[in-house]
Amino acid sequence: MGQLTGLLLGTAFDDVFAANVALEAVDPGETETTGTAIARARIETFDGNDTVIARAIVTNPAGNPTAGGVLNSGILLGAGGDRLEVSAAANGIFSVAYGVRFSSLHGGEGDDTFTIAARSFITERIPNSSSTGIALSNSTLDGGNGNNTISISALAETGDRWFFHPASGYGLLSGSITVGTGDDRINITATGRGSGSQTTGAGYGVTQGAIATHGGNDIVTITATGEGTGFANTLTYGLVESAVQMGDGNDTLDLAANSLSRDYFSGTSKSYGVDRSLVEGGNGGDRLAVSAYAVGQVIGRQPESYGVSSSTISGGEGDDEIILNATTLASSQRFGVAIGASYGVQRSDVRGDQGNDTIRINVHTSAFAYGGAKALAYGIDHSSVAGGDGDDLVAIVSGTSTNSYLGRGTNGIQATSYGISHSSLSGGNGDDTLQIEARAQSIVDLPSESQTAIAYGVYRANVLGDRGNDTIIISAATTAWEVPGSQSVAYGVRDGRVEGGDGDDVIRISGEVSSISTPDSSMGYYHHAGYGVVDSSISSGDGNDLITISGMTFAIQDALISGGSGDDTFQVGIGQGTLDGGTGNDLVILDFLDLQTMTVTALGNSGLRIVGTQDGQGKNAAWTQTIWNMERFQIGSEVFHTAGDLIHFVQIG
Repeated sequence: MGQLTGLLLGTAFDDVFAANVALEAVDPGETETTGTAIARARIETFDGNDTVIARAIVTNPAGNPTAGGVLNSGILLGAGGDRLEVSAAANGIFSVAYGVRFSSLHGGEGDDTFTIAARSFITERIPNSSSTGIALSNSTLDGGNGNNTISISALAETGDRWFFHPASGYGLLSGSITVGTGDDRINITATGRGSGSQTTGAGYGVTQGAIATHGGNDIVTITATGEGTGFANTLTYGLVESAVQMGDGNDTLDLAANSLSRDYFSGTSKSYGVDRSLVEGGNGGDRLAVSAYAVGQVIGRQPESYGVSSSTISGGEGDDEIILNATTLASSQRFGVAIGASYGVQRSDVRGDQGNDTIRINVHTSAFAYGGAKALAYGIDHSSVAGGDGDDLVAIVSGTSTNSYLGRGTNGIQATSYGISHSSLSGGNGDDTLQIEARAQSIVDLPSESQTAIAYGVYRANVLGDRGNDTIIISAATTAWEVPGSQSVAYGVRDGRVEGGDGDDVIRISGEVSSISTPDSSMGYYHHAGYGVVDSSISSGDGNDLITISGMTFAIQDALISGGSGDDTFQVGIGQGTLDGGTGNDLVILDFLDLQTMTVTALGNSGLRIVGTQDGQGKNAAWTQTIWNMERFQIGSEVFHTAGDLIHFVQIG
């Protein structure tokens, strides 16, 4: 079997078209070696269960091999359960393998199978060589109607610990994949494995491409992997400058980008799940899952993971589930600082659209090193997330953890986490639940003066429940050593705005700190504090609402808490700010009142001024809280209908 070219027509029976090209350069002076299995051909199989096979293997150990499976061709598989199998492999110095290039593939009616693979490998230790594997490029693949299976894979490798050898694997590059009605399966994998200084192992799942499904319960899986050893960098994109549009039906998209630096000599590691792209779920109960994972064992250069970056994700109509994960692990077995960062949604738009949708965003960064560690995590950053119409759940968890043997000065131990930053989160119409959680933990084997753990639930951002009986829960928590110079601060909401909107809403906000005692705890000089709401406004809107705010140090600091129309309940702790019940039969719970550290003054029948001298940790701190438009005041089980009655009760005990 050799190369196939020209016009090839099948019959109404089961036809087989096979091309097999194997080339190996034996002349050391031969620099260019190219082989293609199917080139400048048009193949039409018509009816029957037909098979088309294209295999190309090109080897030139001292030159530049290029292997192609299908080039400048059209393949039309007619009715029936047909199979197209393409593989291309290249071994050499500048190795390039193309599965399908500048071609069109059509499945026709029937349950068809498409398998396209490209593999490239570098065989010589020569600087500035490269390995590139591209499975489907500058081509169109139309599976047609039926339950089709499409498998596309690209693999590019270098040898062990070589230098200046990039290895890049592309699954779909500048092309499109379309399937019609039927329960279709599309699987795309792209892997780049690099080893050595100035080498990059890069995997690109879909680049400048498009995937569209039309009808049926379809499953699309895209996996991009970059692996590196021996100072090699790794880079992965699951979907970049591309679009995935799922049609009618209960469809599933599983997309993963994994950058793995596998030893402590490795370089920078970055992964992007969806970048500068569009993902749409279409009609039906769809599941859209995106994950980015980065591992880097290197000093001073941070691995980074981005779940969704500069992109749009929409669920479409139906009860959809959108899951966005970003995880980064930074470590070093040598002296120096390990630095890592993770972003769940950055500069992007995520929408559930119509239906009872679930949106989960999970972000975590861990940094471990001998001489210092820094971890940063953002759940939502400079982005917009909206549940849309329906009873939606949006849950955001952002966490950081650092661990180091020691660290001082700039080589300190820092863990910083943001639930939502410089962004907007809205539930839309319906009875929605919005949950935001930020955690930061900083642990060191030898207590350090440069140990920091800071968590922000909401930072310079807006959270809106909109219409419906909504539940908004925001929490921030930190954990750190009690040692001189250490900082551990949690902010539920800082420089932000939270609104419940119309409906009977529940808003709970907290900022808490867990401190780990050490022999130096008694020396003090550490700053551990938890705040509920700082420099922010909280409004429950119209309806019979419940607002609960707590903080280890202060519940509020320079904050405005308002209830709007309706019979609202306020359970807010100590701190500087204003509580305004608005119109309705409102209740404020004042179990924190302590006349030994506070002075209480009535402002008419429905207002109070509370002046305090201590914070929640018993430290000297002056604050004033003003309360307006409250019809009921409660301490313990006792309820009073005027401010004067409350003060009289407190004074006489």
